[in-house]
Amino acid sequence: MELIGETDIVVLDVRTPDEIAKVESLVEDAVNINFYENFEEEVDKLNREDDYLVVCSGGIRSRKACSIMEEKGFKTLYSLKGGMDSFKECNT
Repeated sequence: MELIGETDIVVLDVRTPDEIAKVESLVEDAVNINFYENFEEEVDKLNREDDYLVVCSGGIRSRKACSIMEEKGFKTLYSLKGGMDSFKECNT
């Protein structure tokens, strides 16, 4: 799936393993960090200079994750509006 042309962007999936398993869709090459388990500790391991597209199921957690990451000094962050649920609806 090509999300943003030829740019180098890291897709950060903050859904739980159960959510991903239910819909059988992990974005190819995405980094998965469960928002509800050690999110801040795990996100500290990521490169703050990379560009991130943060996704969740409905869009709320990805916005919260972006806020946390912004406070930690991450520079370029995008949240998928409406989450993966809306994205799947648009592509069916």
